[in-house]
Amino acid sequence: MAKTQTKAFTDAKPIVLPQGAQPQWTAVDIEFSSTAYSANDYIQLCTLPAGFKCLDWALVFPDIDTGSAAIAWSLGVSDATLAIPVSTDIGSEVWGSALTAGQSTAIVRNTTSVCAQGRIAATSLLSGDREIVLKCTTAAATYAGSGKVGQLLMLLQG
Repeated sequence: MAKTQTKAFTDAKPIVLPQGAQPQWTAVDIEFSSTAYSANDYIQLCTLPAGFKCLDWALVFPDIDTGSAAIAWSLGVSDATLAIPVSTDIGSEVWGSALTAGQSTAIVRNTTSVCAQGRIAATSLLSGDREIVLKCTTAAATYAGSGKVGQLLMLLQG
């Protein structure tokens, strides 16, 4: 399992958080690696601070699987807690699975309310911060993501 991090996750390009009660869209750029993703590889996208929740999301990816379009992803909150300070997988808060972002240039949208139902557990990493991750569940038939950039768009509310 390989793990990569976006610039938003490392704070090189922090996400923009809403300042008031109004929901606001924010984007996390995902620079795809030069190496093909294997099943169970994942990308640490960003950290959603305590007190903020995601009301909606969309994945906007270029075509990174030029073969018979097999690539699939799961999106959600990592399993990182105070007991397990390093994330190893998506935890119980799965926002979406079998997501076909990157099979073509189609946009993959949220279809459930799971992301908006997420609650801050008392044992969460950094007192309520949640790590948002994207896990490759099926590798690309013919990976063509090197040098390409996708985005996770999130509608956040504080």
